[in-house]
Amino acid sequence: MAYATYQDMIDRFGSYELTALTDRTGTGEPDAAVIGVRLADATALVEGYVGARYRLPLDPVPPSIAGIVCDIARHMLYKDDPSAAVASAYASAMRTLRDVASGVFRLEAAGIADAAIPNRIASVADKPIFTDDALAGYR
Repeated sequence: MAYATYQDMIDRFGSYELTALTDRTGTGEPDAAVIGVRLADATALVEGYVGARYRLPLDPVPPSIAGIVCDIARHMLYKDDPSAAVASAYASAMRTLRDVASGVFRLEAAGIADAAIPNRIASVADKPIFTDDALAGYR
């Protein structure tokens, strides 16, 4: 399931930047296929983090997820040297995903997978080993 679209990328970053990053054939327009591949890659990355806590695909899709997918896809479009703003947006998106996976940031999405919630510890013991009677001779 796509969490962000070609149009989301155009709306956020503009056709000028996306054309510069994706126009491999000289059409003067952003290449929707190239952008689509990066959106799919970014969606897979997001699902890797979000799937630790939520059932996939997300339904409904929280609005913040589209922005995260777009920021990651944009960073992926820069092959070698993203600008500081692009790198910062990517780093912020990744921090948010780590926070979602750890439960610090909660998405407004249906279907939290209870079995995936980490950090629960349980212990089971038959009977106590160190009782007052067992330790009486050591006092």
